[in-house]
Amino acid sequence: MSDATIIFDHIHIISEDPKSAADWYVAKLGGRIRGESELRGAPQIAVQFPGANLLIRGRRPGEVPGDKNSLQSFTDYVSHD
Repeated sequence: MSDATIIFDHIHIISEDPKSAADWYVAKLGGRIRGESELRGAPQIAVQFPGANLLIRGRRPGEVPGDKNSLQSFTDYVSHD
C-alpha cells in the first residue's frame, strides 16, 4: 500500500508542564498556539500545525499516567489514565 494516506485531526499529549511543552513545539517545530483553556480540571493548550493539531494538557484530577494502561471510565470522560 505505497499510496496509503493517513489523515488525523489531533493528538493528545499529557505533560507535567503543558506550557513549556507547547512552547517547545512552537520554538522547535514551528507550531502556533491557537488557544489555552482549562478542561476537566487540567490546563489544555492547542498547538496548530499545517494538517494537524496537538492538544497538550496537564494531569486531570485522579489520573496517574503510565506507560500503557487500559481505558478507564471517569465521571464524564474515558481515558487511558
